[in-house]
Amino acid sequence: MSLHLRHIIYSLCLVFLSAPLWSQISAYQKELSRLYEVDRIDDVRLFEGSLDKVHHIQMVLGVHDNTVLGYYEFVKTRLRFELEGEYKENILELIETDQDDQTSGYFILKDENESLSGEWSHINHETKIFTQLNRVNNFKNKSICKKNNWTKNYNGVLDGGNVELSLVTIGGQLEQAYFSLENIRFLLPIEQINKNEYSANMTAVTSLYESMIIKYQADNTCDITLLKDGQSMFATTLKLYDELNFECFEEMEYATSIKAVYPVISEVRFNEWIGNEITQWSKVNQNEMSNLLANDPGLIPSDRYKYEANIWVDIHLFSKQFISGLITYQCSWKSSNKREAFIFDRAQKSFVDPSNLFNGNQNKFFENLISRHKIEYPPFQEKLIRKWLENQNFDHISLTQDGVNLNTEFSTIFGSKTIFVPFAELGDYFSKNYKSSFIKK
Repeated sequence: MSLHLRHIIYSLCLVFLSAPLWSQISAYQKELSRLYEVDRIDDVRLFEGSLDKVHHIQMVLGVHDNTVLGYYEFVKTRLRFELEGEYKENILELIETDQDDQTSGYFILKDENESLSGEWSHINHETKIFTQLNRVNNFKNKSICKKNNWTKNYNGVLDGGNVELSLVTIGGQLEQAYFSLENIRFLLPIEQINKNEYSANMTAVTSLYESMIIKYQADNTCDITLLKDGQSMFATTLKLYDELNFECFEEMEYATSIKAVYPVISEVRFNEWIGNEITQWSKVNQNEMSNLLANDPGLIPSDRYKYEANIWVDIHLFSKQFISGLITYQCSWKSSNKREAFIFDRAQKSFVDPSNLFNGNQNKFFENLISRHKIEYPPFQEKLIRKWLENQNFDHISLTQDGVNLNTEFSTIFGSKTIFVPFAELGDYFSKNYKSSFIKK
């Protein structure tokens, strides 16, 4: 076969392989041409990602005479907004218009190697929402929440010692890395090197090594390499032994937003409980927002994101025996927020009432500790915070790796305050059933 014939066949293969993609792009070109009543649209690109790290959106952009034209949709509700703007020096500035051709928001996005990141802003420029999009060849209608939020625990042997590594990803970014060496746990400062590859500073852990290279793989393994003076000293592959995933409930309409990000683990009872919490909460708030909107004269641009209801879950401990944390419920039309702490014993597959952790003698100890912190703890000394804390009992109890958190309610002004109590200080107060879980001999 001649070289020329091979080239022709190779070119034809490329054409046939990419025909569906080109057909799809051509369809979007025609759609944008009709939408904006122009004769030609060039360089059509598709982007998929999230608004506020939860709301799943899809964006179509094209170019006509140096003007960027397009639209984006919220995948679940198919709420659509048109876009028009310009691209200068890797910055994409877009004006959002609603179904009544009114300006309803703005995007400022930075072009970062096949992805766009930045923010959506309300027309009043006060509400700003993080936006992250990746360029895609075709749209997928699957939720991106699970992919963007997870905790993975790995273990193995390194230089003769047992090690564990816990990686925490939030919104598609690796935020935390915990390294345990012979059951002593450290939070490592991390810096991204490449996709799925990070460098962690080891100086807080040991003087023997300067850094550790972390590279997690798709096959549920994680490669780590210890470095000193830029040279590899030890390397090993850790295996995944436990995983915490997150699911999302999200619904976006013109003036309303509901979103919840919540954990899912291997224990069915825990998943059923938290799933029921989300379902009941969303139904109540959807009804309340419907009633609020019934009293509004109409939907205008200033109404965008007028009513928001959010649930978020802070995980304070995810171990072989426990998952523990806080659920916070917040609604923009209410002055107060609701909060609930939880402790779930994974070994017993049951929830633990905090009072059952202790032997009944802990109340006086906690009362004195809380009173002392309210007076003496430096972060609590600001006048307005001290005044707010007068009515806070720190009665939301959760577990951590090394102790117990006593948590306040959540305030939109002051946030949340926590008093941490090491397990060692609670040895005399734990019940017989749980003392061995927290106090190591």
